[in-house]
Amino acid sequence: MLYSTPLDTTTPPVVTSDGIVGRPLTVSTGVWNAPSLVFTYQWLRDGVVIPGVTGTTFTPLAGYYGDQITARVTATRAGYVPVTVQSNEILIGLGLAPVATTLPTITGLAQVNVMLKASTGVWNVDGLTFAFEWRRDGVPIATANGREYTVTSDDGGHILSVRVIASRVGYANGQAIKAFTTVTVP
Repeated sequence: MLYSTPLDTTTPPVVTSDGIVGRPLTVSTGVWNAPSLVFTYQWLRDGVVIPGVTGTTFTPLAGYYGDQITARVTATRAGYVPVTVQSNEILIGLGLAPVATTLPTITGLAQVNVMLKASTGVWNVDGLTFAFEWRRDGVPIATANGREYTVTSDDGGHILSVRVIASRVGYANGQAIKAFTTVTVP
């Protein structure tokens, strides 16, 4: 026997999140006009069902950056026709920038014609790629963008530093700067 009043929401389901890569999204069931309902969930990416994602939470990975995520909540109860309602959309933004938990290091002597080498440091996110920018008194040195830098006579009496830029698809870039001692002039 089917009840004459169909299932309906008085408040639709809502997806809550800060909407960034790597942070979980959570969907509510909404408020319905009948008690003792059983709920099932489907998550959608740009309107297409995401296979195998059927819980109340979903964490978008880097590949979801720029996508619209929604959830479908289906309510069922004996004697009622099941009803599916779709949530609000969440646009997935860049994940938080990685943070250096240990700053990069610079090895070598602060002397002309000596090669300095920078480490990447230790970061709070895996799978990063790194770029390097060497600086003289805080100003980038043209073409000095490798892990290694050979000190020149122009560096004499100046402070060298290296800026390490950490990047990963779907995340904002992180950076860490390591200052070095003043270069001695022979």
